[in-house]
Amino acid sequence: MKTRSGVARFLSNKDDPSSIKHSDPEKSEILQSQFCKVFTIEPPGDLPSLSLRTNNSIENLEFTENSVLTKLLRLNSGKSCGKDEVHAHLLKELAH
Repeated sequence: MKTRSGVARFLSNKDDPSSIKHSDPEKSEILQSQFCKVFTIEPPGDLPSLSLRTNNSIENLEFTENSVLTKLLRLNSGKSCGKDEVHAHLLKELAH
């Protein structure tokens, strides 16, 4: 089976069918523009203070680099992203 890698053609203007972009730089500009629209820009200044939800605390919390590496490498990359929206495949790839 032959497959092509890469990004498909894009319309730079969804209302104009003739605005198809073929080159990688043009497609990357369209992608960058789209991604910039979906991220929130936080205002400068102090973070809001949150009220306590419990009186419990963790006195000693220790973990080693090796234990974190082991957990990352054991992630199931066939599963979807968690709440952090970081895919397990990416975490495994960048673990070292």
